Amino acid sequence: MTHLIASADLRLEHLPQKEDDWQGFASSFQGYLHWGSFERCADIANNAAKQYHQTGTLPTDLDVLRTCLFFEQRRARHGGFPPDEADKAYTRAIHQVIRDQVARRTGSPE
Repeated sequence: MTHLIASADLRLEHLPQKEDDWQGFASSFQGYLHWGSFERCADIANNAAKQYHQTGTLPTDLDVLRTCLFFEQRRARHGGFPPDEADKAYTRAIHQVIRDQVARRTGSPE
């Protein structure tokens, strides 16, 4: 089991080196607990996914980004089918924005 990592404590070394290896990292954030319910977590993640697929833009809040990754991991695990190419592009984009934010916040070179 992956241990939880608060967004404020997130460092580049916590992030997977390959963008497609995000599922283990996604488990380091417990979206249901953070937002207080499955429903609130789902609303946040589903709205962000809809926005991305319509406009190509992502939220900027790190907890929201991690919520999206967490929820996509849960969706992939319990949805009964693997992510398609659009889903993969979405999770890669989230991963990259998280990486960029953590690098800027910590002053780490990427």
